Amino acid sequence: MHERIKGSFRYFVITAVCLFLILGCLVLYAGVQEANLKKAEAVRETKIYAERIEALLNSLFHKTDILESIIITSNGEVPEETFRDLARSMIDTPGIRAVQYLPGGVVRYCYPLEGNEEVIGDNIFQNPSRKRDARLAVDTKEIALSGPYDLDQGGFGLVARNPIFLTNKEGEESFWGFSVIILDLPDAIGDIHLEELRQSGYEYSLHCMVDDQPVVVTQSTDFTGQWTIDNSIRVPNHIWTLTLQSKTGWFPWREMTVKAVIILLLSLLCGELVYMNKKKQDQIHRMAVTDELTGTYNRRWLKQYLEKSCMKRTQPFMLLYMDLDGFKKINDVLGHGYGDQLLVEVARRLEKFLGPSDILSRIGGDEFVMILKLDADNKARQEVDKKIHKVISEPYNLSGDATEESVGISVGIAFFPEDGTDHEHLMKIADERMYMDKQKSAASNY
Repeated sequence: MHERIKGSFRYFVITAVCLFLILGCLVLYAGVQEANLKKAEAVRETKIYAERIEALLNSLFHKTDILESIIITSNGEVPEETFRDLARSMIDTPGIRAVQYLPGGVVRYCYPLEGNEEVIGDNIFQNPSRKRDARLAVDTKEIALSGPYDLDQGGFGLVARNPIFLTNKEGEESFWGFSVIILDLPDAIGDIHLEELRQSGYEYSLHCMVDDQPVVVTQSTDFTGQWTIDNSIRVPNHIWTLTLQSKTGWFPWREMTVKAVIILLLSLLCGELVYMNKKKQDQIHRMAVTDELTGTYNRRWLKQYLEKSCMKRTQPFMLLYMDLDGFKKINDVLGHGYGDQLLVEVARRLEKFLGPSDILSRIGGDEFVMILKLDADNKARQEVDKKIHKVISEPYNLSGDATEESVGISVGIAFFPEDGTDHEHLMKIADERMYMDKQKSAASNY
């Protein structure tokens, strides 16, 4: 009985675990796919915003083209008033902090002048932190950036230098100087509205490397830099990086946890259903193959078992045919209830002789059959009938008081394959020997 319960519970465990693993793998796969979709969407967002930032910065940098045209048209001599009027119109653009006029690399004009007086007369080719970018602009004849860094005028900004070359009558070019704009950061990229990324579920950081040191242009307050998606932004002589980080993480852990709990409950429920079904099947099978009173196997199952064992002929065994002596008296005098108690107790005592692969069956009334497997060493089976006689003949307390009842038992033994190789022959031999034992017992008692 205990083994059957363990078997049914094993079905419950296997079903629940297998279903949990299968559904869990499917949900995990779905979670990974969702994470990949979130990452793909983040990549798309970084590309969109990176292109916007790149386009905005380039448009700001090329504001200097107007000043460049005037300088070239004026052959390098622009009156301060003309410069101031032009710079005033340029600086109306959000993010432009100042515009400078640098013939030969020396700051002659700056608008607005207020707060920038100290830069007038500076030669950028003599400034250790600026001359490399200035020289790069001259060599490449393209706009070069310096920064972002802390500006001498205070604040955090980015300097874009547009190198200007004049052409003489002979068509020869010569370096004239720079037109420069200074951008306030992050105000210069305010029109990009990076803060909208937070409404889409992202934390962000816009950063770059300056002199081999990381510099953050702008970033959201809760950005941690873990599990990020990056996209590069190409600006003159620099590469900026826009980095996105999911607020809740790329993998939907919270949703997966809820789903895992649901799957666990569903798996346990299905396991319980399988367990109950298997338990019911075991109960039906048990009713079909066992004796209802004693719980031992019944006659029909014993016959099937013996037929299979005889056909296989894999291991010899001994068949003990047993019949109680004096049972009818107890049954008639004390009643069937006490008789049933006696049969149950007899079955329990006989079960103590069973090994792991041995069988006990009640085949009817007060008759029992025991199958004991034999091996090379049969000492443990020697005189087993005498031991059975002794155990069964011990008194039984059936009424719960001091009254004790006793019965005897007659045992007939047949050996497979020595005494027979089929069910009927073995049962016949054992029955005859049991009858002989009963006669012998009756004679001795007489």
